[in-house]
Amino acid sequence: MRSFINYLPVLGLTLLLTSCSGIFTGDDDDSGVNPGDLAASITDYIKDNYSGYNIEDIEIEDICDVLYYEVELEDGPGPDIELYFNMAEEFVFAATEVSKDVLPQAVLDVIAQQYANYSIDDDKIEQFELVDGSLQFEVELETDSGSDLEIVFNADGSVFCQDDSDDDKGDDD
Repeated sequence: MRSFINYLPVLGLTLLLTSCSGIFTGDDDDSGVNPGDLAASITDYIKDNYSGYNIEDIEIEDICDVLYYEVELEDGPGPDIELYFNMAEEFVFAATEVSKDVLPQAVLDVIAQQYANYSIDDDKIEQFELVDGSLQFEVELETDSGSDLEIVFNADGSVFCQDDSDDDKGDDD
């Protein structure tokens, strides 16, 4: 019996590592999360607010050096929606893909003035609707030389944060 007690810490550590392996794969390029590993607060939020949607994909996403649970929802032929929760499992914002036409003029003006050497990647524009109802826009800007920037703009055109997507080691999400 005494030898069994000596192995309890090893057994506990093994169980802990095994239970966490579903959240992080350990591969920087694949940050998938098993739906069964989502906290009840997240699944309850989805049930209460997006009952007609199915969970398509779950990942850990880095936006301007902040990690989020990204839960992609699908409800059929319409556009998908992505819900972002902080690591404390609280809802932060919902993201939907939008066209360049949806960008506020203030955002377009800042891009034209401060990022004149870049063009907007029309396929990589998202609108973020935050908990308080305010909007932000994530826009990927690109150059012919392959330098890309991901910028999150507030609706008034101010830059919330900027990420040099060349830091992604050549991966294009």
